[in-house]
Amino acid sequence: MEACARFFIKENCCFLFQSPLSEEWLRIFHKNGYQGTMQLNKKLVYHTALVLGGGGAHGAYQIGVWQALKEHNIRFEIITGTSVGALNGALILQGDMEKAVGLWKKLSTRQVLALPEMA
Repeated sequence: MEACARFFIKENCCFLFQSPLSEEWLRIFHKNGYQGTMQLNKKLVYHTALVLGGGGAHGAYQIGVWQALKEHNIRFEIITGTSVGALNGALILQGDMEKAVGLWKKLSTRQVLALPEMA
């Protein structure tokens, strides 16, 4: 029901019952953040996440996506990533767009794939 409310209602979820609920049902609703007895209400809270995948070539693209999100004032509370996405996530957390773009402009395949010289 709450998933349906999140899709259609967006802000609040309210259940109105004609007869009292059992203590067990009230306990379940209250455990899940609802308040009340005959009318149960819950303010729906949303968290937006930026999920960054791995794959070296995606790295520069991800910084471009971040730039577009900033331009459209789209904010996120959670950042997660794997491999190059984790590296970009750290850059994004620093909030320095110029530094992130500069890194990807300077980075070459040779630098990434370079093997250490044997002694």
